[in-house]
Amino acid sequence: MTTKSAVHILACFLQLCIVNGQVICERQMTAEWRVEPNHNVIKWTPRENICSDFYTECWNMNKSISGEISEERNLSIPQICPLQLQLGDSLFISSEPSFQSYGMNLVNVSKEEFINCPKAGFLQEQMIFVCQIRGLHQVDPNWLGVGTHYFAELHKRGPLLCDMGLRLNITVKQQFCQQSPNAPLCSGHGKCLSHIWEKAYSCHCFSQYSGRFCQKFDMCSTKPCQNNASCTEKTELSGDSYECTCPPKFSGKNCTEIDGQCQPHTCFNGNCSNVTPNTFLCECDKGFTGPFCEDPGDSCASQPCLNGGICQYNQSGYVCDCPAGFLGHSCEIDVNECSSSPCQNRGTCIDLPNDVTCICLPIFTGKFCERILNPCELLPCLNNATCVAQQQNYNCRCMPGFTGKNCEEVIDYCRLLSINCLNEGLCLNIIGGFTCLCAPGWTGKFCQFAEDACLIYPNSCSDGGTCIDMSQLREQPLFQCLCSHDFTGEFCEVKVDSCGSSSCENGGTCVGYEDHFKCRCPIGFEGERCELDIDACLFYNISCAPGALCMDKSHGLNYTCLSPCIGNTEVCANGGSCFYDEEKQRTHCVCALGWTGQTCLENINDCGVNQCQNGATCEDGINKYRCICPLGYSGTFCEFDRDNCTGNQCSEYGFCHDHLHNYSCKCVPGYEGPFCEVEINECSSSPCKNGATCMDLMGHFSCHCAAGFKGETCSVHMNDCLDRPCWNGGTCEENINDFKCNCPFGFSGQYCEIEMDECESAPCLNGAVCQNDVNSYDCFCPEGFEGLNCEINFDECTYGFCKSNSTCLDLVADYSCVCPPGFTDKNCSTDIDECFSKPCKNGGHCHDLIGEFYCSCLPGFSGQFCEAHVAACLSQPCGASSICKDILGGYLCFCAPGFIGNNCETEVDECLSDPCHSGATCVDHLN
Repeated sequence: MTTKSAVHILACFLQLCIVNGQVICERQMTAEWRVEPNHNVIKWTPRENICSDFYTECWNMNKSISGEISEERNLSIPQICPLQLQLGDSLFISSEPSFQSYGMNLVNVSKEEFINCPKAGFLQEQMIFVCQIRGLHQVDPNWLGVGTHYFAELHKRGPLLCDMGLRLNITVKQQFCQQSPNAPLCSGHGKCLSHIWEKAYSCHCFSQYSGRFCQKFDMCSTKPCQNNASCTEKTELSGDSYECTCPPKFSGKNCTEIDGQCQPHTCFNGNCSNVTPNTFLCECDKGFTGPFCEDPGDSCASQPCLNGGICQYNQSGYVCDCPAGFLGHSCEIDVNECSSSPCQNRGTCIDLPNDVTCICLPIFTGKFCERILNPCELLPCLNNATCVAQQQNYNCRCMPGFTGKNCEEVIDYCRLLSINCLNEGLCLNIIGGFTCLCAPGWTGKFCQFAEDACLIYPNSCSDGGTCIDMSQLREQPLFQCLCSHDFTGEFCEVKVDSCGSSSCENGGTCVGYEDHFKCRCPIGFEGERCELDIDACLFYNISCAPGALCMDKSHGLNYTCLSPCIGNTEVCANGGSCFYDEEKQRTHCVCALGWTGQTCLENINDCGVNQCQNGATCEDGINKYRCICPLGYSGTFCEFDRDNCTGNQCSEYGFCHDHLHNYSCKCVPGYEGPFCEVEINECSSSPCKNGATCMDLMGHFSCHCAAGFKGETCSVHMNDCLDRPCWNGGTCEENINDFKCNCPFGFSGQYCEIEMDECESAPCLNGAVCQNDVNSYDCFCPEGFEGLNCEINFDECTYGFCKSNSTCLDLVADYSCVCPPGFTDKNCSTDIDECFSKPCKNGGHCHDLIGEFYCSCLPGFSGQFCEAHVAACLSQPCGASSICKDILGGYLCFCAPGFIGNNCETEVDECLSDPCHSGATCVDHLN
């Protein structure tokens, strides 16, 4: 098998894999609006990113998903992966490199035209580009307005590229997320999002916010209502945005006011202030809270700890348990983790909250730049290529069909092999070879065979005629038009005149209709055109004597009787019969078939009306004729064009052309000979000069030049020193076919690329990595060591990682913290939760302290663990209308207006002060 044959077989195999492959378009189901516009490049090629199934491939969705779905979901049409853009995004179209000589243009079409692919006849205004384009071009933004747009390849000649997938569905969306042009998106309280099926971007609000632009804040989320009151959000445009529903004995906007008036000792640890004639308020001293200032204040309620610190209550105030990376009473100090120089190997440190990030030198990697980078870790090789590391560089071993530094390019076999696809076919590079995209009706490796002449010559049959393909494989395209009954001609181009000059014969009268005619025949004639003379001798009872001959007369249904001749019967020649016509008193000859004349001496010229075709010569016979066919035709009437290609000897690299007397073989590039059986050796003419090696290609050649020469035929002498081949300051000296590098001190090798290695003596200690430099070396120390040769064990305790007054012990590349009581973890930064065992009884609230805990008891309980029951108020000693509060060892009454006494048992007699004058009688009431 030749190299070319192997390439062809591989090309066909890979083409099949690509055609049967399945492309799943990648996309996000929900997208967020971008502040800056995006630039999108679409590769206009049938080789990649072509999907077929609208749902599973083009939109990467499960058909079983419920919800609103597009009516296009059941379509299965090849197309470029659909695109969704923001209003303002730009779009670039990059045409297939193989089609550079062909050019292309896109047309803006309707949805129906997109599905069926557009036909010719579009206005210039519908063209996306003003002319045929090649390479990369930007789509005018006027084509990218809000809505869905359909672009398709406009077919003028060659293969049907639109049917192969060169059509694009683009949806452009706008956003409705701003109250005004300069306002922040969603008022800064939400995200501007769009689902894949939605037509625009809209606001999705954070919690506590609502409204079209997330401009409304839920005041109830701030818990403004006190003393267990319920909060209701109000939707009125004016006034307050919330309303508190207060429990009994409380009132005011936020239910902070207590019903009644100030009494002595009403507020335990604060001052009493009358707000209205019927309500009062306790203003508590520092450290106390509650409606009557009865509870010790929770100093953590104001959330004084910053940066995620955890506030813990103690009797003297609060203490903040700071997360790693923060210090200070309120965790307000951000520890600079870069102060300990954690980045190794000269990496640059950037401080983060409780963390660092290291920007490494190009040859190092890892969180702290602690490891030498293998260049293959960056996965530079594409298309399943194999990466081979070479010190600080790499090489990519490409899969067949790819080339380039990173195997990023598909080998251009169309150009390399000078492929010429015939009959307007287009050559397309595929992985490992090429394929010819054929124009409609053509097939074969190079589009050399006619498959359907009706597709090659569309619209050839006019006026409703039906095209019927008559082609045979490997032959010329042939078709025949089947015309409707009112048209005729080779292409059904001639309209039939229903009453032409020769429509009805023998005096028949023609009656014309829209698509046909009828003949009204005179007596004695019949047939569609009155062409048949009715023989009266056959249809009427004749009265001729025995032996007489009945003869039909030329007009009407008349006949005459002829008697056999008596005496001289040889007057009629050539087998004719002699009869005597008594009416005309003369003899009459009835001639044998093929003869005519008074005595049957004239041979009828049967060639007068013959069916010989294609220029054949008619040869008259007796009651017959024959057609003498010209060269190239056969058949009774010479109606068959003799196909000289039948049984031709053209090889698989040629296709047959039928001629009048013979045929010829037209060869594909790279072959010659009468039957295209000889592979052309383009190297036979020795085109490569100066000792170069010639490689024979299909229809072309390639020269591998000897040292010192370049060019297509290696005819150009190359000055190697112009390319500056010498490294590290070496001086280039030109020779006849070579060059020489004069290297500076410290370097050697052909290109001065070899440097003296100071690392050979292994100067770096403790597992450090040695990097050679010019006349020097650098040691990159492992974690825990420092110094010129990494000989010093670094004290990690200087980092200050140990917290909470713990003791630090230095280890090798590590440290250990000895924690004081109440703390744990590696850095002693975690306070042990003494409340974990739930020591507080009877619903008491446990406050975790450093090394201890404190219980806040519910009313009616006391003790270190709230274990003592002191609920003296359960018996309501202060009466039903007054307020009772449990205290240690007893209770305290807050009397309702109009009552006094330790238990509010005495009703105040307001008449004792004689408030009534002028003899009026005072009647005491409650309060």
